[in-house]
Amino acid sequence: MLHSLTSQIGFVALLSTCAFAFSKGGYVERWAAGIIGVSWVLSVCISVVPSGFSHQVQEYTFLALDAATAVGLLVLAMLFAKVWLGVAMLTQSAELALHGAAMADWGVPFNLYMLLNNLVSVCLLLLLIGATATAWAQRVHARPSRPQNGVIEITT
Repeated sequence: MLHSLTSQIGFVALLSTCAFAFSKGGYVERWAAGIIGVSWVLSVCISVVPSGFSHQVQEYTFLALDAATAVGLLVLAMLFAKVWLGVAMLTQSAELALHGAAMADWGVPFNLYMLLNNLVSVCLLLLLIGATATAWAQRVHARPSRPQNGVIEITT
């Protein structure tokens, strides 16, 4: 899977996003980055490893992996009640619906399936970037500013 330029760009985007979330994000963003990162790495491992399994078994494995990701994000959403986690859950539901359409053989061409699958994954990364940037900005603005000329102002 990492033999094409597109998949290499995706993997770099994943690593960059997770590194950004771990370095600048809050507790929730770090957990979400871990869940999403592990999911992507496992899906790459599943698709790269040559096996005697049929395409259908591999598709069920991807479905189970995306369902586990959705459950992980759902737990975070229930614990921390962040809006972006709700949107991430909707994004994961689109991913699961896409799997269902492909498995039900509704005539979705494979190229379109892969394009939509990648777009949903990119949307999830963009959500994580936005949430991390927001958490970072809130932390920066919450810090008290340095006193000017040694004068400390006390506000009530």
